[in-house]
Amino acid sequence: MIEEAAAAEAVQDEVRALAERHDADALRAGLEEAFAAREIDAATALALALLAKGEVPDADAVVRIYPDALSDRAAQVLVAAHPERLAVLERMLRMRQLDRYQLAVACALYTVIAPEGPWPPALMEVLRSLARTREGWVGEGFAVQAALRVGDAQLDELFKVKRDVEKEDPRLFEYLGEAPGIDSLEPSRSNVIASGYTARRATPKVGRNDPCPCGSGKKYKKCCAGKKEAREALSPVAGLTMREYRRRLHEVKTPEELAREHPADLARLPLEELTTEQLDACFGAFIDSERFDDAERALGLLSERELPEGLTVDALRAELVTYAHDWGHDDLVARHLELFERPESVPRHVALGRALRSPDASVLDVLEAECRAHVVDGGPAPMVLAYELLEPYPALGVVMARGSLDAEHASDSETLLAEIEWARDRLGAPPDDPAWSLWDLMNEERRLARAGDEEREALRRELERMRAEAQSARADAQVLTRELGKHRSQLEELEAKAAEAEARRAQAKSAAERAAAERDVEAAKRLRQKIRELEGRIREGQRERRELRERAEELASQQQTDTAVEEEESLEERQAPAIPHGVRVPIWSDKARSSLDKLPKNVVASAIAAAGTLGAGRPEAWRHAKKLEGLHGLCSARVGIHHRLLFTMDEEGLLEVDEVVTREDLDRALAARR
Repeated sequence: MIEEAAAAEAVQDEVRALAERHDADALRAGLEEAFAAREIDAATALALALLAKGEVPDADAVVRIYPDALSDRAAQVLVAAHPERLAVLERMLRMRQLDRYQLAVACALYTVIAPEGPWPPALMEVLRSLARTREGWVGEGFAVQAALRVGDAQLDELFKVKRDVEKEDPRLFEYLGEAPGIDSLEPSRSNVIASGYTARRATPKVGRNDPCPCGSGKKYKKCCAGKKEAREALSPVAGLTMREYRRRLHEVKTPEELAREHPADLARLPLEELTTEQLDACFGAFIDSERFDDAERALGLLSERELPEGLTVDALRAELVTYAHDWGHDDLVARHLELFERPESVPRHVALGRALRSPDASVLDVLEAECRAHVVDGGPAPMVLAYELLEPYPALGVVMARGSLDAEHASDSETLLAEIEWARDRLGAPPDDPAWSLWDLMNEERRLARAGDEEREALRRELERMRAEAQSARADAQVLTRELGKHRSQLEELEAKAAEAEARRAQAKSAAERAAAERDVEAAKRLRQKIRELEGRIREGQRERRELRERAEELASQQQTDTAVEEEESLEERQAPAIPHGVRVPIWSDKARSSLDKLPKNVVASAIAAAGTLGAGRPEAWRHAKKLEGLHGLCSARVGIHHRLLFTMDEEGLLEVDEVVTREDLDRALAARR
């Protein structure tokens, strides 16, 4: 029955024919066998055949079929025809086996089946996650249609929905009809027998006058020649049917190619026959798609083999428990933690996360130890702790993650920001956490802090390059001058010969004598032309050397200025540091706003960013802030290299910006205040 069902397509006539040949009990037994053999194609046909008999497949069967069904329409019919279809859809929205397209279709199907809602949190969470995907992805239309039907203002903003332009599509899933069932399928097979690959026959082509391969005894032209070639008889590999090809992928695919195949096809392979590299590729594909049963099978086989250098069973097990832990499979994690050969191979974040998810009296000590390592010992920000808190305690995790952002670890911080948005989706909080703005300010401050050193280094390299060019130009000029002197002495000799040649040419009687005289004259002309070219090159070289000298003097002067700046800054460094006072609201005095009008736009932007980071209490901003002596609480903070921001702090929690001045005007500004 499995082979028969796998060969049938999910169309009305073939499903009904399958249902007529077997009773409901046999179909249910066959469905269980198909799942055990990981034959999803057969399971799809058998579940539809049950539907044709008026029976309803189990919800678990529908959930198992949906991610892997070859026919999207068949999967949608099985879901829509189930009495508990909304519960089935909600279960699928929480699965990580579904790709973005399948998730978008499931969201749209939910909103069509239940157009009035209410909308479950899983639906809203998935839609908000899909909205952050870049534009133009396959399935975006389904996600937008779901957002239009939900009518949530935050979703409209994330999807950039224009309701005056975009409307609900009344034809969406119209083929399901009022009562989804077998009649919602396509009536029969399409005329397309192969798509997406070069089709090759499983058997040699039959001539028109050859005996028909069906065994009727007739000639092929009088028997089966007019029938459509079965889609199953074609595959990318000659001599194999499509089913044989999908069962023998390991014979024709490299490990890298196997990793790109559908996990359902990989699960059907005889894993024990795969090479170690192929098995490792399948193991990675299984854990990526949350197929942990298959991943455990592959890991069991890998543990019995000699692994490549650098790869251990503990490393593979650590990868498995990492994914399982992140996706909430706590029983699987607990089972495998006992199987590690070396306890230190257990991923640290997994151990920390399990302590947080099942807290006991020591959990506060764990939190304190993680934070102490950062605050007291100067270790990195507790990003791992923040990440692990986001799953069991999303609101607490968001607050912790905000404080763990670190511009020195940009990639990890951006991952943490994405996780913050995911946690906000779970909480139903508005999108776009304020931490994004704080992150932008941190990056701007870091960029400004690094700009001074980079600018000085660039000047030094430029000066060295120009000095080298000037030295090379001087050497070239010396060569040209020597060459010019040599040519001038040659010219004097030739001109003397040319004068004699002119006299001889006037007196020459024979053609040979006249030709010799003309050659001497022409040689003198060519040498004069060459001398003029050399003189031009020398003049050009002199001009270039003059420009290089002027530019080098300019750079040297700038370098001296920067040295003086460093000396000034060293004096500034000797001022008492300004101690940060927590979060303060920056306000700008009239003088400060007036001073901004005189500055370039990029400096204005940097000054505003500096005031914001100071007001936010960021340590990296206060690191360069100084309290100026004898000026009644006036403080100074760097704005890039060449400007300073003067500000004061009051007892009402305000940070008042007094003025933004250039470094050269700083003494004048301070003297006026004294």
